Amino acid sequence: MATWSKPSLIAAVIFLLVSLLSSASVANGGRSGGRRLVRSYDEPCKEMRLYLHDILYDYSNSTSNSTSALSAAVSNPGFFFGRMVVFNDPVTEGRALPPSLEETVVRAQGLYLYDGKVVFDAWFAFTVVFNSTAHHGTLNLMGADPNTEMRDISVVGGTGDFFMSRGFSYFASCITLVSLIDDSLVHGVSDRRRHLPRQPHLGERRPWPPEQQQEELRRRAMHGDEDILYDFSNSTSNSTSAAATKPTALSTAVSTAGYFFGRVVVFNDPMTEGRALPPSLEETAVRAQGLYLLDKKDDFSAWFAFSIVFNSTARRGTLNLMGANPNAATRDISVVGGTGDFFMSRGVATLRTDAIEGFKYFRVQMDIKLYECYF
Repeated sequence: MATWSKPSLIAAVIFLLVSLLSSASVANGGRSGGRRLVRSYDEPCKEMRLYLHDILYDYSNSTSNSTSALSAAVSNPGFFFGRMVVFNDPVTEGRALPPSLEETVVRAQGLYLYDGKVVFDAWFAFTVVFNSTAHHGTLNLMGADPNTEMRDISVVGGTGDFFMSRGFSYFASCITLVSLIDDSLVHGVSDRRRHLPRQPHLGERRPWPPEQQQEELRRRAMHGDEDILYDFSNSTSNSTSAAATKPTALSTAVSTAGYFFGRVVVFNDPMTEGRALPPSLEETAVRAQGLYLLDKKDDFSAWFAFSIVFNSTARRGTLNLMGANPNAATRDISVVGGTGDFFMSRGVATLRTDAIEGFKYFRVQMDIKLYECYF
């Protein structure tokens, strides 16, 4: 990010020009039909230009005019090293703010961290959620945003119309007082990238042959995630997650109390193949480790980033997942990578809320499908 002319940020506009280097598009124009892989190392297979509008609540602005909340304390009053911001921002095709900040058909949900002591460096992880007649699905982006004129971050996965998409994003910033215009270009491969080998060396591993890949498409791994939040009323031995941040100023100021905009929860949850809780919450062979954050003022909406860790005789390794988790019957998040038995795996996980008890306990069914596998 560029150098600030004032020590506090109220509003930011991030300009996103999205180009995807690979995607699995829907054949025959139907969302439920077959898919075909489209990959280009010289020209993007898809490109979009979007603007992300971030307005940080700082007590001086109204809650209805805010789209992000400070979740972590500031350790350095000048450059905010360690500051963490949770956002659920409107995304538009032009620079103008939309009439309603809450109801745009494209949104960006996630977090950014400040990690520079003497300059404004940041790190982003977020999901762009499309819910329009033109596009329906998600794109997941993550990467460092240093204090340079140009920088890029990765598009690591997608769902829906952007199923299995990958690419990268250029950023270029322009600051005016407390308003940031951040040009972000998810663009075709630059000259320096055209010299990269097209097939990475994977040692002894190689992709599944086509007929085995099709069989893998049909294989489903189903697991349940059991999350029990410690809230002082339950025992520590019966808890698998903890709120890592205090209630944000925005969450305590909104009229609908209880939705905790900006809350970040760290979890290490047991995972099972059935609905029943395991005898021991600490010793299951499959676990989910990571975080989720709540990012809506008037409803339950979350964003997840976590790893599923397998440590059994059947499977050993990890799967890494990230994506938006809205308040819907089913929702898809991306499997962006894996290790061990799931080396370099990618795919999609469909989530369904199977049980919920207030704010303290929920059980989620995960239907995991892997579309890229190595053996």
